[in-house]
Amino acid sequence: MQTETDKYQLIHTIVQIENIWVLKKIAAFVQQIQEQNPSWNQIVKPLRKTTSLEELKLAQNYQKPLQTEVDDYIQKLAIEEPIEMLLAQLNK
Repeated sequence: MQTETDKYQLIHTIVQIENIWVLKKIAAFVQQIQEQNPSWNQIVKPLRKTTSLEELKLAQNYQKPLQTEVDDYIQKLAIEEPIEMLLAQLNK
């Protein structure tokens, strides 16, 4: 991979630098670039190897809805078709 080769060449070049002022300038430049371009790990969280339903509930602060809220929502939907017909449509 060319990117890996480029990285190692850059590291090799930096290791050979003796001037502390130049090293500080390089470090400041790299830090500036990192601040302007968030890393992939800051944008996307890595996937967990395993996840349980309880972990997801805790992570997302899930609160079970009250039965009255569910009933109100069902009434607002005002579905008139029989459940058998709705289930049959899922198989199409």
